[in-house]
Amino acid sequence: QGYGSEALGLLTAYASQTLGMHQLAALVAIDNTASRALFEAAGFATSGRLRSWIRTASHYTDALIYQRLFMEPRLGFFRPVREFQFVRYR
Repeated sequence: QGYGSEALGLLTAYASQTLGMHQLAALVAIDNTASRALFEAAGFATSGRLRSWIRTASHYTDALIYQRLFMEPRLGFFRPVREFQFVRYR
């Protein structure tokens, strides 16, 4: 497990368990395959696409919106999804 996946796992756990947030979102350039794989492995799903959103040196490129919901709709109410454990380092 690399630094990025460990950091994203810790951020996700902190956001859901400590802060009580119900979702996280990220914008990722469509041609950034490493970041796309990272977010998908962490349970994020693609929820949209922004056309010509990111400016590069020579052109504009699309961005994907990745979203991770911590609350799951069930029978008209929400319940927390607990997938990660927050780890404290000394």
